[in-house]
Amino acid sequence: MSNTTGRGDDFELRTDILRAISSFEGAVFTRKQACANRAQAASQKVFASLVREGAIVSLGKCGRHVMFAARTPEHEVRPLAAVLAARHLDELERDRHTLANRLAPISVTKLRNGSAAKKLPTAVRSLLLDELRRRKASGAVFTFKIGPRDYFLFASDMRAALGASPERAAANSQPLRDAASQEERIVQAYWSLRESTGLRNVPISDVLKQSGVERSALHKFLNRARYERRANASLGEPTAATEEQLSAALTIEGRPHIYIELFEGSAS
Repeated sequence: MSNTTGRGDDFELRTDILRAISSFEGAVFTRKQACANRAQAASQKVFASLVREGAIVSLGKCGRHVMFAARTPEHEVRPLAAVLAARHLDELERDRHTLANRLAPISVTKLRNGSAAKKLPTAVRSLLLDELRRRKASGAVFTFKIGPRDYFLFASDMRAALGASPERAAANSQPLRDAASQEERIVQAYWSLRESTGLRNVPISDVLKQSGVERSALHKFLNRARYERRANASLGEPTAATEEQLSAALTIEGRPHIYIELFEGSAS
């Protein structure tokens, strides 16, 4: 009699937990969330059996908690963690509403290690780069470098910002790729000069010469970097400066600033 009662209680508890899990609508959850307000020992036993049966999939830790998700028919085709990694990039793409946001490059490092990624279970985080590579292969994202760092943009952002058709977006995105290439050359030139001289403050004229970009493009990048607190310009000694150094200098409040210092992570 007691065994029958126990099995009945387990069945009721199992049904109760599965109902709670279905209410999460595909979101990840902890065991505590699924078993809230239920007898701890009994609920843990039922929860463990659901994991063994494959009705629930463990996704590894997120902070101090192990995260789980319910298995659905979609997950039979692709591993659950891969589905959730794809969902994370889908949400990131949907969140980029304004024109300014759409054209802002996304750091690959931030995708993998940023605050949003840290809220994901380890199994999902480990597949974010795989999902990014999959989308790059299909043409859904563009990837590029600025300095030593990797960035990407969604193709949908390019289409929305630059034109409706993929062909027009590809043609109109060339200036963006050119600008990214110029910034990469500027940053690389600065760090190469800094390494060879051992000096943090590098003559802007030397950066101009080594990068090979137009002076207007260099000044635009340096002024934006200064505004964003990623660089600092210094006067030096204008009376001792060469004509070439004065010609390349940034004019700030009417005074020529001959030297520039870029900070770590200066690529935008």
